[in-house]
Amino acid sequence: MGGAPARTLGRSPRRWADDRGALSAQLLSLVAAALSGGLVAALGAGFLVAALDKDPVPPPVPEVLPADWARTATEIAAPSVVTIISGKELWDPETAYATSAPTQGGSGVIVSEDGYIVTNNHVVTENDLTTPVDEVLVKLGAEYVTARIVGRDKSSDIAVIKVDRDGLDPIEFGASGDLKPGDPVIAIGDPHGVGLSVSQGIVSATGRTFGTEMIEWDDSPYLSVDSLASALQVDALINHGNSGGALVNSKGQYVGIPSAGLGDWGWQGLNFCIPSDLAKGIIEDLIEFGRAFHPYLGAWCSTIDIAEGDYYELPTDHGALVEEVDPGSPAEAAGLIPTDIIVSYDGEPIMTQLELVGAVRTSEIGDTVTIEFWRLDFDDYEHELMEVDVTLGEEVGIR
Repeated sequence: MGGAPARTLGRSPRRWADDRGALSAQLLSLVAAALSGGLVAALGAGFLVAALDKDPVPPPVPEVLPADWARTATEIAAPSVVTIISGKELWDPETAYATSAPTQGGSGVIVSEDGYIVTNNHVVTENDLTTPVDEVLVKLGAEYVTARIVGRDKSSDIAVIKVDRDGLDPIEFGASGDLKPGDPVIAIGDPHGVGLSVSQGIVSATGRTFGTEMIEWDDSPYLSVDSLASALQVDALINHGNSGGALVNSKGQYVGIPSAGLGDWGWQGLNFCIPSDLAKGIIEDLIEFGRAFHPYLGAWCSTIDIAEGDYYELPTDHGALVEEVDPGSPAEAAGLIPTDIIVSYDGEPIMTQLELVGAVRTSEIGDTVTIEFWRLDFDDYEHELMEVDVTLGEEVGIR
C-alpha cells in the first residue's frame, strides 16, 4: 500500500530502530551485570538511561507572595478609596458646618482622574433602595466635597457619583475571573465611619448569588441588598460603611465591590462582593448613559427544596417554581406559566431561585437560552419534563 511511511508513537522508523538498539544494549548490560552479581546496580543504571532519554518536564513553580504583600497592595490601592456620607442638608458650604446628621455612610472608589467614583446603590438611596438621597458628600483628604449622582442600578447595587475635581488617583482594575477559592484579598473602606481601614482575608467562593432568600426575616430594615449575581464570597471583615469600597487582590488591583454581609445575624465571615468583571460594564454604562442594561426573563420564582418536593410529591426536590409571569415578557412569549418548575438553564442545573437570577443576570440581552422545566398537567396531575427556547429581553433600569 502506498502513502506516507508508518510511524510508531510519533517517532520516525529510524528513531524507532535506534531506540530498539539502545534498549537491546541496556538488556545485554543487565544480563552481564546479573551474572556478575550486580543486578540491582544495573537496574538502576538502566532506568536512569531510560529517564534521560525523555524530555524533562519542569514542575510548575508556585507563586510565593512576599511577607509584606498586604502592605504593598494597600499602598497601591488605598489612595483611590474615599469615605462617603449621604442624607439631607448635610453641609452648608457658606459656614462649612454640618446642618444635619447623615442618614447613610459608606465608601467609594475613584475610577477616573476627573472625579468619577463608584459606590453601592444602597449607599446613595433611601431604605427603599430606589429614592436617591438629597445630598452626597465625599471626603477627599481633609475636605468634604459635594458629589452628584451620575447613575444608579438597583439590580446590581452599583452607583456612580462625580465630584468636581481633577488630578485624582484612579484605581487599577483587575480580573476578578482569575480569582480562585483560597486566593488572598484585602478590603479597604470606612467601617462605621471610624476612618479608612484595611482587613485581610481569602476568597471563600466564587459565583455566589446572594439575596433576601438567604435571610429568614427578609423584611429586616438592615438588609440593604436585594440580590447580588455571581458574587465573590470572602472572609475579609466587611462592616457597615465598607459598602462601596474596594476589594483588591495581592497586586492592589480592584477586583470587587464589598456590598453585603451576614454579620448582623450572628454569622461571621460570610461577606459578598460584586466582581469587577461584572461591575466594569455596568460602571461604563452608568457613566455614559446614566443607567445600566440587564437581560430580562420576566418570571418571578421561588425555590423548591427537598421538604416541598417530598410533601407535594413533586418530580424534583430542587428548582425555581414560577409563581408569576410578567405580561409581554420573554417568559410569556416562550409559553412559561405559573406552576412550571425550572430545573435547567442553558444546560446548567438550577437548584434555587437565586441560581436562576444569577444565570439570567450573567447572560446577555438578546441571548437565546434553553430552559428545561417540569409542567403539571391539571387533568391527571402528572408532571412532564419539557424544554423551551427563550430570547432574553432588556430589563427596564433606573434612569
